[in-house]
Amino acid sequence: LPPLGDVVRADLWLGPRAYEIDIAAREVGLVLVYHVILRDVTERKEEAERLDQLARDLAIARDQAQAADRAKSAFLASMSHELRTPLNAILGYSELVAEQIELPEAQADLARVHAAGLHLLRLVDDVLDLARVESGVVTLSHEPLDALELLHEVVDAVQLRAAAAGKSLEVQCEVVAFRSNRQRCTQILTNLVVNAVKYAVPGRVVIGARPGELWVEDEGPGLDEEDERRIFEPFTRLQDGGEGVGLGLSVARKLARALGGDLVVSRSSLGGARFTLELSANAILADATLLERAS
Repeated sequence: LPPLGDVVRADLWLGPRAYEIDIAAREVGLVLVYHVILRDVTERKEEAERLDQLARDLAIARDQAQAADRAKSAFLASMSHELRTPLNAILGYSELVAEQIELPEAQADLARVHAAGLHLLRLVDDVLDLARVESGVVTLSHEPLDALELLHEVVDAVQLRAAAAGKSLEVQCEVVAFRSNRQRCTQILTNLVVNAVKYAVPGRVVIGARPGELWVEDEGPGLDEEDERRIFEPFTRLQDGGEGVGLGLSVARKLARALGGDLVVSRSSLGGARFTLELSANAILADATLLERAS
């Protein structure tokens, strides 16, 4: 029992019910009176226990997810090596043998082997990139970039393919410099230009830059609203019979978001589709002086 003037609180279980008891003592004349307050706290106790169990379950789930992420990262590193090594050997030896054989038929066969190997390597790269971005294991450092130089680098890489398809590539640059990841920006823009060359009707393909964004647009037929809604979903192909499995644009958008921006599609003023790589808010450098000072 409590001393005079104090209050004692205690927990009490009576069968399945939980109670909280407050006991206080005071003097009434010559009599010592005890006041007892009994509160049923069964629901509160049960809710607290439920929340404690939920916290324990969440901690277990978190640990399991972290373990799965570590296993996924290890798997990706292993698969990157295991898949690329034989593919690079196939590509290298097909080129070497092609240089030593003069028979036209054999040259044609080796060219097909080499093309198939390149296609498979690009597919492997897309799958691994998608898995890396989704698991958060892609490290994207940012650096000052010369916008015009980057655009011409993309154009140079696709120029021969564009010419063979009857497309002309045009560069429009309204910004001197910006800050982002060179490898991933080049990857995204190259994918967009290759798609425009591959699927658009003969005509112009324009690649450009202005403050806050990079873009690729063409004079093709464009996309309807349904295609625009699903174009970035993994394994989406709008045309049958072409190469690829429909991962390129999905990977490109995920990379764009990992860079702090986004990749969106709209109708081009040229009549075709316009894909815009929206840069992060801190990506723009005002002029060449800033580019030189930041380098």
